[in-house]
Amino acid sequence: MNIMKICNVNVEINTEYKLVNHGGFWCQVTCTENMMKDICDLQRAIKDIIEIFDKNQWFTKLPDYVVVLYSEGNPICLHDDVRIGLHRTDFVFRQDVYQFTHEFTHRCLEQKIPKTYLWFEESICMLITDVCMELLYEKYWKSEPELAKGIKNFQINNFSYNLPVIFECWLKEASDDKCREVQNTISRYLDQFIFGNIHILKDIQKLPAAECKNFSEYLKTWNKYLNAERITLAEAFANVYTMLYQKV
Repeated sequence: MNIMKICNVNVEINTEYKLVNHGGFWCQVTCTENMMKDICDLQRAIKDIIEIFDKNQWFTKLPDYVVVLYSEGNPICLHDDVRIGLHRTDFVFRQDVYQFTHEFTHRCLEQKIPKTYLWFEESICMLITDVCMELLYEKYWKSEPELAKGIKNFQINNFSYNLPVIFECWLKEASDDKCREVQNTISRYLDQFIFGNIHILKDIQKLPAAECKNFSEYLKTWNKYLNAERITLAEAFANVYTMLYQKV
């Protein structure tokens, strides 16, 4: 057991157990393989990401405690739980950053977004992951250029422009391939704007918890809560949503 305290977040890296999906249910079982090797890279990735979250205050409060384990399936943030599973295959810093940022964002959102818009929650996780990788690239490109290059290449390869073939995927299962295309597309259309306006991600703090009659109304409700004189994150999402709808 390895516990770190980073910006008031207690992080336990559990090497004794792993998460396994059995028929849609996640179980914790004994881990006989060393899937948490190169743990220093993992610790560094977790520390970097939590410090970015804490510095930028995108969320009102960060979780007090998380447990990081190896996931035999896909990376996962278990709902109503403290456990985050990472599917570590290459044991490299950039992969740890990518997976932990995404799943940690789920934890910070605390299931506030209605389940109908699960794909939207995934899109926010993808967007924040993209932003964090850009910030780490900027942090390391002078002091550790090879590390920075790896981060940038991983970022480019995992956030490509893809327009969805069918618009119905917006309301399908968030893990659906077409839904992933939508999430990636949203991130790539918004990332340059977000990079220059990092503060706009604080709008996430006022996400509505209630479902609306449709997603456009949900965005309008969110925008009313913001009452900002600048362009809001809700408006930015609405612009991309409208553009994708018109192109399909």
